Amino acid sequence: MKYKFVVFFCLFACIKVFSQNQLNVLITIDDVITASYNLSDGYIIIKKDTIFLEYEMGRFKIDKNDYERLKQENIKENIFLNFSYSMFCPEQSNYDYSLKLQLDLLLQNYLLIRVYNFSSYPKTFIKENGYGFEYISSLGSETLPKRKKMKRNPCE
Repeated sequence: MKYKFVVFFCLFACIKVFSQNQLNVLITIDDVITASYNLSDGYIIIKKDTIFLEYEMGRFKIDKNDYERLKQENIKENIFLNFSYSMFCPEQSNYDYSLKLQLDLLLQNYLLIRVYNFSSYPKTFIKENGYGFEYISSLGSETLPKRKKMKRNPCE
């Protein structure tokens, strides 16, 4: 599974898409790459404004005017990337996420976000919101401390 992820990430990082109305963001949740049908209700909150997004695997589609508005904002501005995730195996579950990022991360050629639900990790990592995230981009990365999972995903 690790090698598939590394190969997919390398391919994703090598492909540079020059579209005016998309943000190149690949999201994994508990090491599973999210598909368009799993992820919904995407939006960004920046300075009390809401910008709606549509997720396709590896990118968020965004209105061209909203994209231009994002490019004109201060790139060090903190934003909140919000979305819902639906898991269908082993049982249907819905999760809502709100990730605090700097705007310049979203405007890069690629951004890989890994979200972890801490219910399958040791109690020391559980935060109030029940999840954590790390990212890799052309600007750098931020990672969580690693420990072995307590439970295996029965859907693998």
